[in-house]
Amino acid sequence: MYLVNDNQDKFIDYRTGEPYSVKMILQSIRETKLGYKFLMIPIFDALIGNSDRHHSNWGIVKNKISANIRISPLYDNGSSLCCLIDEKDASYFLRDKMRFESLIFGKSKAMIRWENQSRIRHFELIEHIRCEYYKETLFIVEKIRDNLSKEKIRGIIYSYDDSIIKPKLKELLYAYLKERRKRLINIYCKEKETS
Repeated sequence: MYLVNDNQDKFIDYRTGEPYSVKMILQSIRETKLGYKFLMIPIFDALIGNSDRHHSNWGIVKNKISANIRISPLYDNGSSLCCLIDEKDASYFLRDKMRFESLIFGKSKAMIRWENQSRIRHFELIEHIRCEYYKETLFIVEKIRDNLSKEKIRGIIYSYDDSIIKPKLKELLYAYLKERRKRLINIYCKEKETS
């Protein structure tokens, strides 16, 4: 993968002209046999709304002793979790359903594309992944469903001191993650999650 990234919407392999996409990444790491493990990344990004998972924000690590390789722990998730929302604006998103919907769906675009398309929304990418790799990725969404309950989300967010995450932002983050979790589960599972 030799990427040129002068413009996020033209993130391409300069040798082939192919855009930065699930297809390109899976082809690039085919010999590692980590393709299905890689698919956890865009699913996690959809959960947290990460819009910056470019080629330098994920990797493959190799154990020097055993020579085993794996997808690295995820890093640089700074462009997620309502990072650009100021505390004074949090209540607007909580009160205005259209603004909240825009935050959840409209403004939430994945850096990783699906095949040759321009950037698409996270949940649109998840629809493609579900259609193409359902059996290989269902366990990821089931883990989110079974291990990241609404109560657990609330517990994590509200465990932070108010000086670190302000109360209104906690409220917004809770609503944001709860809704994104629900939509992710609804895309994958036949039973619909309720609020």
